[in-house]
Amino acid sequence: MNFPSKFQYFIEVAVPGIFELAQLTLALQCGYNAGADGAFEIRHTADMTIVRFERTVMDEDAGYVRAIVDEIKLEPARAAQLQLARELTENVGLYARPFIQALFAGEAQIIDPYRALDLVLTAEA
Repeated sequence: MNFPSKFQYFIEVAVPGIFELAQLTLALQCGYNAGADGAFEIRHTADMTIVRFERTVMDEDAGYVRAIVDEIKLEPARAAQLQLARELTENVGLYARPFIQALFAGEAQIIDPYRALDLVLTAEA
């Protein structure tokens, strides 16, 4: 992943256990091939597998998150997790399901060094 622009943020999901890199990559790539936006990288710690999703608030992406903020009354960071989970849920392989479930549950960490998600609140609906 590249150094973030002011329109990028990251969603990081950590799941206990060591998931096989090739299988997890293939499972997640299915979601991206079907239209999920952004990129991802996978890393391991001693007892966790961590997926970092690169996201943006450019183009229609801010509108999708804004719609969730308005409809369900969630904070942008939580809405961003839900939007990513929705994008991936139908298309990822079963091997990636624990990561999608963590997104739905709001268990991810948002890394937003330039406060890109603040733009969701100021974007035109």
